Amino acid sequence: RLEERLWNLFSGLVCLLSITVFVCVCIFVLAGFVQINAYLAYVWGQCLNEDVLGQARLVGNECRDPQFVHGIYGWLAEVASDVTLAILFDVTLAELAKFVAWKLVKLRNYRFLYDKRYGQVMLSLIIEALSKVGLFAIIGFLFLPRWSTTLDRLHVAEGADKALAGLLVSQIRSNSTDV
Repeated sequence: RLEERLWNLFSGLVCLLSITVFVCVCIFVLAGFVQINAYLAYVWGQCLNEDVLGQARLVGNECRDPQFVHGIYGWLAEVASDVTLAILFDVTLAELAKFVAWKLVKLRNYRFLYDKRYGQVMLSLIIEALSKVGLFAIIGFLFLPRWSTTLDRLHVAEGADKALAGLLVSQIRSNSTDV
């Protein structure tokens, strides 16, 4: 009885560690695709170059992707990156999650087939859910502003509030004179 409990504890720890490693790999792959898209837009697409930004403003566009500089080849590179990510995470992730769940359930050595299938389905669902939530975590933590206030940011925020208030007052005045 004690050996069975120790084995269950060991297999539970291996399961938790395996899922954590798998989800971390998925998050690193997503971070890599974020970096690829940033490279395509800002380095290869030259969207940080002032000359390119000026040309985009002249034609009434914004430089957000490599299509502005490279035309159809920029569009193809961007679409290829997105399609590769979709294939990796919609097709390959499901199959890898099933495989990892099958290996982990095999480690648990269930007595009944029903329990084995239930464990495999639940583990694969948990793995897929955690890895797909990782996408939004990456976007949320890498691209959203930090909500800490320092003294410098506080002064910038006060200046922005004054500028916004002045803009609102001027909009109200222009609307009241139009009527």
